[in-house]
Amino acid sequence: LRKNLSISKQEYFSREAMIKDIDYLVQMCNDEGFAYADALFQTTPQEKSQTVDVTYQLKKGNEVYFSRVLIGGNNKTRDKVIRRQLSVMEGDLYSKSALKRSYNALAGLRYFEEVDFQTEKGASENQTDVLVRVKEKQTGMFSVGAGYSALDNAVVTASISQQNLFGRGQILTLKAAIGGSSQNYDLSFIEPWLFDIPLWSKLDIWNYSRQYDTYKLSSNGVGAVLGYGLWDYVTGYFGYRLSQDDVKDILANASSYIRRQAGVTTTSGLTATLVRNTLDDSMFPSKGSKNSVSVTYTGGFLGGNTSFTKTNALSAWYFPLPLETVFGLYGKAGYLSSNDGKDVPVYERYSLSF
Repeated sequence: LRKNLSISKQEYFSREAMIKDIDYLVQMCNDEGFAYADALFQTTPQEKSQTVDVTYQLKKGNEVYFSRVLIGGNNKTRDKVIRRQLSVMEGDLYSKSALKRSYNALAGLRYFEEVDFQTEKGASENQTDVLVRVKEKQTGMFSVGAGYSALDNAVVTASISQQNLFGRGQILTLKAAIGGSSQNYDLSFIEPWLFDIPLWSKLDIWNYSRQYDTYKLSSNGVGAVLGYGLWDYVTGYFGYRLSQDDVKDILANASSYIRRQAGVTTTSGLTATLVRNTLDDSMFPSKGSKNSVSVTYTGGFLGGNTSFTKTNALSAWYFPLPLETVFGLYGKAGYLSSNDGKDVPVYERYSLSF
C-alpha cells in the first residue's frame, strides 16, 4: 500500500494527494471484501524541519459477501446473456473492481441505452444485494453507402445486421458491395458464447467476383472460426476456410503466370491467430492498441489444389489529443510462400492498397 501512495511522491505537502490516497486505500479495502471500509488521515506539522507527518487510519469493518444479483429492465435480452458478462457472483466476496468490470462489460455490448448498478444491504450485515438495471435499445442496423474509386469505379454498399438476435446475444449480418468491376456478398453469423462457455465462434458464407486488368476472378466459399480468451487482453483464434476460385476471361496480354492459373482451384486451409487488444472502444477507439499475428496453412493433408503458407502481422496504436481528437498509427506486414514449389495463386498475393 505504501509504495502506491501519492503523498510520498510529492515534494511539498498536497491535500489533493491525500484525497487520492484516501480513495486508493478505500478501493483496496473494497476489493478485499470490506464494502463499508473508510479511511481517515491526520497531519502533524514539524515546525523545525518544516515537514508534515501524515497518518492514515483504516477502518475496514466486517467482510461483506454478494448475496443476490438481481436483473431488471431486460424485456428482450435473456438473463443469461447479461449474467455471463458479470464479474460478480452470488456468494463471492464484495469487490468494487468487479462491479466496475461488470458495468464496462455490459456497456460494451451496445445492447442498452443505459446500464445502472446499485448495491443494497442484504438479509444480514455481512451481505449485500446487487441490482442491475438496463434500458434496452434497438439493435437492428441497416446502412447504405456509395463511393467511387479508380479500381472499382462507382461502388454501392448495403448492410443489414441484428446485433442481439432473439435476445441471445448472437449477431447475424448480410453485406453486399457492388461496383463497376466487383461484386461481393457475405453472410455471417456470430455466437459469442458457444455451448454456454466463453467460446467465440463465427460462420461465414460468401460469393465474390472481380474484374482485374487481364483476368476475372470468381470465388465462393465458407469459413468457420473459434476464439477463446487466453490471458487478459489476449485472445486466440483458430479457423478453417474452404473456397472455390475460378480464374477466367484471361486476356491475350496476360502474363504467363496468370495464364498457368486458368480454371477452377480449391483452397482448403487452417489459420491460427493471436490478438492482443487494449482499445477503449472497438468502433471509435481513443487510446490503447491492437496487435495481431496470424499464420495460414493450406494444402497438404487438408486437400485442395493449392498449397502455401501465409504469415500476417498487424499493429494499430491510438493516442488521445486535445480538442477530442485522436492520433493513430497503423501498420501491417506479411510473407507468402509456396509449400510445394508450384505457383502461389495470383489472388492470394499481396497488392498495394489504401
